[in-house]
Amino acid sequence: MLDNTVIFGMDRLNRRAACFCELHAGGPLTEELVHVLPASMTVLEILENLEPTPDLIAACRKLKALGFRLALDDFTFKPKWGPLVELAD
Repeated sequence: MLDNTVIFGMDRLNRRAACFCELHAGGPLTEELVHVLPASMTVLEILENLEPTPDLIAACRKLKALGFRLALDDFTFKPKWGPLVELAD
């Protein structure tokens, strides 16, 4: 998705609708790779197999401050997910 967005532009790929991007590993979040996506058009899906580590939570807070929306994918509540529940849209 990141490659296609850079090459074609997200507005051409999704006709200006919100794009849901599943993040299968913490790297795209914690390494700020998703910053190439337009925040106003992107919902970042935090998958259930990710661990809500302090680094992941901090990265999500930064992304929220930049205007990204967050979704919890296939989510079942556990107390350790509390900080991300507060950030989720």
